[in-house]
Amino acid sequence: ALARKVASSDKLRKIIALAGRLQATARAKRATRSEYARSEVTGVELTGDIARLLPTEMGALGHPVMGVDVLRRVMERTALGYKVRGKEKSTKGPIVLVLDQSGSMESGHKDVWGKAIALALLDTARSEKRAFGIILYEDGVTRTLACCDADKIDPVALLDLLSSAPAGGTDFAEPLGLALNWIEGRVPGNGKLARADIVHITDGEPNSLHNVAPLILARADKLGAHIYGIGIATRGATLAAWRHAVACIDDVSRDSAAVDLVFDHI
Repeated sequence: ALARKVASSDKLRKIIALAGRLQATARAKRATRSEYARSEVTGVELTGDIARLLPTEMGALGHPVMGVDVLRRVMERTALGYKVRGKEKSTKGPIVLVLDQSGSMESGHKDVWGKAIALALLDTARSEKRAFGIILYEDGVTRTLACCDADKIDPVALLDLLSSAPAGGTDFAEPLGLALNWIEGRVPGNGKLARADIVHITDGEPNSLHNVAPLILARADKLGAHIYGIGIATRGATLAAWRHAVACIDDVSRDSAAVDLVFDHI
């Protein structure tokens, strides 16, 4: 029945196809990460890691006398090697996706992009054993779906959510407030969403008063939550006041700032 519903909907097919491209990008990024995501060279240090030895040390390995000395210093962790670091967070918490469903999202396939990102992030949550929740909104919150185990999310409810049609206005305050309520544990059954990352996807200007934005960010900071803004076909200037980090997306290129934001940081 689910397959028939997808087959009969051109929009659902587009969402799933685009989500597949995003998932492939995300999986490729995860596959290239080392254990500690260390890739940036920041200097030189003493090491016992042969893979990080300086060229002078590597060249000496071929010498019958000097090579023995290098190996001795590798064993003693006193050989000269590159000092590296990475940007990936040491731990990753749940994901709460807040998705704009205002009428303007229907134009230019923006709703397809938003829901494709939602599916790709769900795939990330599944692979990393993270809790996952979605909040849809327009003038107010219209639909929600949360699951402490992303692997057990209800496929019927998920497909029903993806099938929703955008309409109405744009209010940032209510859905972001609900996301913070989930993180704070105020909503029964959503206790495993503490310290979640909030990903807010939108294309437009909010009806909400801008003086509410600092209150939202202050509350998020207090809860240890990070709010990422993803602008769909927009410059993202409006999002800046409401988010800790902002990027815009209209392509699945690996060089896209938004793709990096979504799949490298969240």
